[in-house]
Amino acid sequence: MANFNAGQHNQKPIGIFANKVGQDLDLEELSKLKDVIRCSKIGKAKLEAIPNAIKLIWLLHEHNMIHENDNDCKLLGKYLNQIGRNDLEKKLPDIWQESMKEANGNDKEE
Repeated sequence: MANFNAGQHNQKPIGIFANKVGQDLDLEELSKLKDVIRCSKIGKAKLEAIPNAIKLIWLLHEHNMIHENDNDCKLLGKYLNQIGRNDLEKKLPDIWQESMKEANGNDKEE
């Protein structure tokens, strides 16, 4: 599994989550997500500069649209639903839980 960033971020739950969700989205879906998100507080230029879904999820997190501490992925779920990825929307809570477990396991190894 490829990681967005080989540095510290990929060991955090949000980094693991971004990798898992982002890898399940293709370029066409990324484009659709950008169109849906464009109506939000993230500017068009910033969205257009995002090369992949993993970085898009990080951007949503940086803009407090995904909240790491309380597993708040409802907005991402809404966006996924709007582009027809209901299957992935339904998996978000499970993917988040997996990401938390993996991150906690990595913390124990260090």
